[in-house]
Amino acid sequence: MAVSLAVVLWFQEQIELGALRDALSTVSVPWFVGGLLLNTVAAGLHEGRTWLSLPRPRPRILPVLDACFAGGLINLFVPMRGGDVATVVLLRRSLGVSLPVGAAAIGLCNLLEMLVFALGLPVLVVVGLEPLGRLLGETTVLRVSLGVAGVAVAAAAGTAGAVVAGRWMAARPGVFGRAGGVVAAVLGTIAGALSTPRDVLGHGALAALQVVLLYLGFMAAMLSVGIGGPELPLMTASLVAASALASLLVPSSWGVGLAGAAGAVFDAFGLPPELALSCAAVHWLTGHVPAAALGFLGVWRVGLPLSELTGRAPD
Repeated sequence: MAVSLAVVLWFQEQIELGALRDALSTVSVPWFVGGLLLNTVAAGLHEGRTWLSLPRPRPRILPVLDACFAGGLINLFVPMRGGDVATVVLLRRSLGVSLPVGAAAIGLCNLLEMLVFALGLPVLVVVGLEPLGRLLGETTVLRVSLGVAGVAVAAAAGTAGAVVAGRWMAARPGVFGRAGGVVAAVLGTIAGALSTPRDVLGHGALAALQVVLLYLGFMAAMLSVGIGGPELPLMTASLVAASALASLLVPSSWGVGLAGAAGAVFDAFGLPPELALSCAAVHWLTGHVPAAALGFLGVWRVGLPLSELTGRAPD
């Protein structure tokens, strides 16, 4: 709430309502529709990847998608990815998927997204070396480059470590006690999902496709309000990273986290706050309309009231 209030006060001091109305009135409808389609496909792909991460024999795909979409609806209103917890519980209630296995499937999807994004950051830094140098200076760019490389290495090492640890713990059942057994089940599920080179390539390719779709969704929002030029790829990556960070602090349904992220990124590139707010509004709509529609459909199909999705886990 404090973060939201700070963002609102910042925009209140910075924006001119006339300029904001002008920016919103010139939104490109084709780019808006394109962003809507990109985010819809990305949402479906993410939940499909959750199904693929479950061990064989997998449950039917449609009930899994329904549970995941319902959890995605919760993520719109709860920070810190609280909807993922609801998805794990719902997979257990409706399909009998154990809590460790459900958590592992969702965790693997999120982990691979982070890995793909971290590995793609160095490319974007290279693309944006010239604008970054003008904005931050050569010394800061060098530090950013080293930091990005460190994130990529850490993400790759974390994924590989989870697979190795999962295989090692799976070979020693009953050794680690009850709590250790839960950890072993989670890591063992991750290791099983990535047990062959074909599995690794398949999961990695789908994660990369989803990240690209999300990236293009942000880019479509920028293009819809007239932002372009050679700095667009770097600006888009910066906005993706900043909004992901903001979503951990503020529920995405409020919109202020995305607006604050856009304000910070656009300010760094010398763009007015009115443009940032209009871009955030476009992406909020193109990202939330599909998530909300699919989420309410999932809630209806699983036959549970929304309040039960945030209830206690089954015994």
